Amino acid sequence: VGVASLWTSDVVDEVILNYHTILNDADFISDETRTKAIEKLDNMSKFVLFPDNMEDFNYAGLDITSAEDGGSYFDAIEKIKDYNQAKQAATFNDPIDRNKWTMDDSYIMPATVNCCNLFQQNAIYILGAYAKGEFYNSEMSDEELYGMLGATIGHEISHSFDMNGASFDKEGNFVSWWTEEDYNAFLARNQKMIDYYNTKVSAWPGQYFNGSRLAGETCADMGAIKCMLLMAAQKPDFDYDAFFRAYARSYEYKFTNEAVDKYFNDEHPLDYLRVNLVLQQFDEFLDCYGITEGDGMYLAPEDRILVW
Repeated sequence: VGVASLWTSDVVDEVILNYHTILNDADFISDETRTKAIEKLDNMSKFVLFPDNMEDFNYAGLDITSAEDGGSYFDAIEKIKDYNQAKQAATFNDPIDRNKWTMDDSYIMPATVNCCNLFQQNAIYILGAYAKGEFYNSEMSDEELYGMLGATIGHEISHSFDMNGASFDKEGNFVSWWTEEDYNAFLARNQKMIDYYNTKVSAWPGQYFNGSRLAGETCADMGAIKCMLLMAAQKPDFDYDAFFRAYARSYEYKFTNEAVDKYFNDEHPLDYLRVNLVLQQFDEFLDCYGITEGDGMYLAPEDRILVW
């Protein structure tokens, strides 16, 4: 487990290092805003796999009644919630420690299959239960690593620079760090993405998506792939086909039409959009498969909706 943590930490550091290029190459922001963005990136806390001190996750003094003694799963969950709430209340007035693994919610516990970005902490969490199996193992190729775990790490970092994360500074405070002109340019680029969803992308004829709801996750997806392609360009004989296929496998799901309707209220795009709509933004994808004007997956440069 220690070796796995080291490998994963190395991937996180590599992604952050290359993310500097994305911020440095952004021609719609001034040097003033760019400096603040890079400061935020470099000040990001990284919580990988599991905390160094697991004592914070021990439920000392919590008494769970067994099923044999009349306890139930529901009762146990309620006791755990009460325990966590009491623990939070006891430390409410303590200074915020940005370097401490928070345990406020179950979705950032090490045993949860999830990764996330906490804006108020300026932190990314790459949880242990997520970084395993096909998504991460020591035998996978660079192409698979970049297409799966690497893209996920890039996605979470990118959230710090989407429409929501951009409102928080390097300390996690709800404070603007943009110049007014730069922020308006940023909003305009996001609006182009929103308009594209609202008018060009439909699950079926006449049913378009809500671009405002999907903008944050789409920005994060595209930022992730842009970062992975920057890293790929530094690898001799990089197999782009293997990379794109690995990324596509990470979103390989099947839905009925009835199930699709449920996901219209989710901030995450449908999985096929997280592959097709994202990858068609990049020349590397078009060149890899010989996609040219007139092909269904072709998107002209002037129509692309990359924010960064």
